[in-house]
Amino acid sequence: MPMPVLLVALLLASLGNRASAQEAVTFPQYDPRIGEIPFILRGPLYRPSGEGPFAAIIMHHGCGGVQSNSREWAEFLKSAGYVALVVDSFTTRGIRETCTGVSRVSYPDRMRDAYGALGYLSRLSFVDGRRIGAMGFSAGGAVTLFSVLTDIVKTFPTDYPRFKVAAALYPLCRDLPEREYFVQSRPISVALLILIGERDDWTPAAYCQTIVAQAQARGEKAFIRVYPGAHHAFDNLNMSVTHFPNVLNPNAPGGRGATAGGSQAARDAARTDLLAFLREYL
Repeated sequence: MPMPVLLVALLLASLGNRASAQEAVTFPQYDPRIGEIPFILRGPLYRPSGEGPFAAIIMHHGCGGVQSNSREWAEFLKSAGYVALVVDSFTTRGIRETCTGVSRVSYPDRMRDAYGALGYLSRLSFVDGRRIGAMGFSAGGAVTLFSVLTDIVKTFPTDYPRFKVAAALYPLCRDLPEREYFVQSRPISVALLILIGERDDWTPAAYCQTIVAQAQARGEKAFIRVYPGAHHAFDNLNMSVTHFPNVLNPNAPGGRGATAGGSQAARDAARTDLLAFLREYL
């Protein structure tokens, strides 16, 4: 059955353009086997005042597409002195959402989006190409994790830019047979921060805690913050805590249904934690 109109509105609505981008940019995908691919992506680019060069963050949205929280994070990063590029992986593909499984886009495709954005940013005169990080939300958080796996990074030409840090907000850390990539027990090439809610029933924190524990045991720089009482999408203050019965969820009985919604306390703590992480490692 289709998701009720009200739930779709709650989940997907971006609720206005209060955080306006300085510039809308386009860039091609990148595949390490063949180089740039003539599939053009787009996204809003946020740039601090001044000549730079600035450290930069490439941001990957979740299954609902680019929403208000992505734009608000980009504005926040810009105000802190970082360039932010929000990669829109859906618009060019004609996709509205993938939460319900009506539409799909593969993780390999979204990784090619990520590395296309990385190549594009690294060539901008006001960006420090040695200080570019990845950041993602939910499915975009999983894209972030995949993009910095050591064995995947090694497939890229030695002269292609690399991410220096990765921050994933409520990513799906669980290994699933049908997914193209697994993340558990695989080395991570950069400093990693995972931010997630204690009550997340869509992407449970326990799986992410396992990834961080495994990384730390290998001597990697990996950290996790679990926010008490917070749900999935805790940073989206425009969404009240709501149960969405028709979204795909491998952690729910029957494979569908999850709770999501904002928490002011968790969002504010996440901003503090992210800035501290970026100042330390980026």
